[in-house]
Amino acid sequence: MGLKSVIGLLAAGLLTACGGGGDDDGPASPRGPASVNAGTVSVTEVSLPDELGCGHPDYAEALLEAINEARAQARTCGDQFFPAVHALQWNLLLGQAAAGHSTDMATQDFFSHTGSDGSSSAERVRATGYQPRYQAEILALGQGSHSQSDEVIPQSVAGWLASPPHCRIVMSPLPAELGAACVRNGQKAWTTVNLGA
Repeated sequence: MGLKSVIGLLAAGLLTACGGGGDDDGPASPRGPASVNAGTVSVTEVSLPDELGCGHPDYAEALLEAINEARAQARTCGDQFFPAVHALQWNLLLGQAAAGHSTDMATQDFFSHTGSDGSSSAERVRATGYQPRYQAEILALGQGSHSQSDEVIPQSVAGWLASPPHCRIVMSPLPAELGAACVRNGQKAWTTVNLGA
C-alpha cells in the first residue's frame, strides 16, 4: 500500500478549524488524580504494555519525546504562528483512555473520535478519573508500511504537524500532560493521543 495516513481531531475550543462540533463541556470540576500518585501507582511513569505500543519497545517514551521536540520549535500552523511551548508530561489516566479507544477502533475496524459505544473522548477521559480543565484528542491511522513499529510515530507526528488544526493542538500552550496508545491489527495501526490539563 502507498502512504496513507488518516488523521482525526477533537479539541474543546479548537475544532472550528475542522468545521465540526465536538466535546466542549466548559470548565470542568477541580482536577482529579491526574498529577498525583494514586496509591502505589504513579500516573506520571512513562510506560505502556507492549501490545499498546504497536510493537515499538519504548512507544510511550518515544511518542512523548517526538511531541515535545515538535513543541520545542516555533512553527506556523496554517496561518497561525505558535512560539515554542513547554514540554508535556506523561499521564497514565490519559493513556488509559487512549488505550481503550485505540483498542476499540482496532478491534471494530473503524476510525472516529466517537467510540463504538457512542462515547466521546471527553467521556472516555473522565471515566478514568481524570478531571480536565482542558482536553483534546488527536488520532492517526497508519496503513501498510506506515503501520510498522519504526514508522508509526514519525508518520503520525508528521501528519499532525502538516494539518493546521492538528498542529494547533500539538502546539497549544493549554495542555500539561498527555497519554497515548497505538494498537495494530493486520496492516493498520490506530493511534490515540489524549492531551489534558
